[in-house]
Amino acid sequence: MSKICFQQFYSTYTYSKGLQQKALNHNLLTITDPKSQTYLVGTYAATQDPKNLEFDRLVGLQLGEPGDELAYAYAKQVPSPSNRMTCLTVEVTDRNGFVDEYDYDVFNRCVAARDLTAGFHTGEPEYFETTFDKGPNYVPKGERS
Repeated sequence: MSKICFQQFYSTYTYSKGLQQKALNHNLLTITDPKSQTYLVGTYAATQDPKNLEFDRLVGLQLGEPGDELAYAYAKQVPSPSNRMTCLTVEVTDRNGFVDEYDYDVFNRCVAARDLTAGFHTGEPEYFETTFDKGPNYVPKGERS
């Protein structure tokens, strides 16, 4: 457990430890504020198999009260020019059931982010997408469509 001091108040951070699979140690589990309110709880995939796509990945994140959670799902992709060389898509579902998707390349760089619209408004597209291309000096630049 680690503590960080800020203006004489302490927030407490807890991390995973003592696990046989060394890579699973040191994951952030909770953050508790100076009033002893735990406002972040991380849940990691249960798999112990390093070959499993969910190995050492966050699958849930509680922000605030129980039920205020984000859920994470992971899907391998076959990289190709048509998908910006995406090799992994991460789907994040928020506490209201809204979904965002993030595409990552082999270097773990986000190459696209999609906000799914859930069809709330007539004529609205299925999603809004922001793509990230390497600009000069490999600085990412975003473009929203």
